[in-house]
Amino acid sequence: MKKIITLLLLCMALPLAAQNYKTLAEKALQYVEKDSLVQAEKLFKEAISVNSDEKEIAALYCNLGLIQRQMKHYSDATDSYTMALRAEPKSTAILLKRALIYMEEGLEATALTDYNQVLALQPDNKEALTVRAFLHSKRGELDEARADYNHLRMLEPNSYDARLGLAMLAQKQKDFRSAMELLNSLISEYPSSASLYLARANVEMDITQPDLALIDVERAITLDPKAPEAFVLRGDIHLRLKKKALAQQDYLRALKAGASQAEVRAKLRRSK
Repeated sequence: MKKIITLLLLCMALPLAAQNYKTLAEKALQYVEKDSLVQAEKLFKEAISVNSDEKEIAALYCNLGLIQRQMKHYSDATDSYTMALRAEPKSTAILLKRALIYMEEGLEATALTDYNQVLALQPDNKEALTVRAFLHSKRGELDEARADYNHLRMLEPNSYDARLGLAMLAQKQKDFRSAMELLNSLISEYPSSASLYLARANVEMDITQPDLALIDVERAITLDPKAPEAFVLRGDIHLRLKKKALAQQDYLRALKAGASQAEVRAKLRRSK
């Protein structure tokens, strides 16, 4: 909650011209402090209705969108950020906030449009480059993804996100040697990252080394015992090693940890 209040205050770092607007906004912040987000939302809407200054209205809509996102009212939040952008159409901060909500809603193509707009305004924006590269990779646009990751590395040569992203691209393009080199380097720097061991285990599965993959998955589970993807992958490894009983145990543990029901139950059927 403290983080939300801080973000709200940052959004409101503009002159409070009208007394009514100031009073309503201050009361809204008090309700945020009390975790009364419905009341805060109502007061920010009232503050918008009594204010005519575009920059102040943009800040108010920004605050409103943040509260609505916290309440998981994603459609209302995107509407609020859209209204804020009408007043401040070149605000990369607001574009990034709206893009993040689109990502949370699964509207990746719409989010990509916002990230493109951010990078048109700020070509070196690291957040937008990172997410756009991920989206390009997911859409199979590997050259575009590589260009964004390389841009990130130019800005920050040791960028974790860029190096991991390039490793995943190398895996997709079956350049397993490059993928392993990048992952080995990252693991040497971040030996406590469960996700890196899982990433390397996936590459090891691709190069038909399930025994090595199993070692890495075991490390990942030790570091993060609640990660469902680790149990899914270990189940896959056991299934490849023809250890069906162990595979079934892992798939059941994955379900308990929150893995996708449809995906894992299909694997369970194959392990019988």
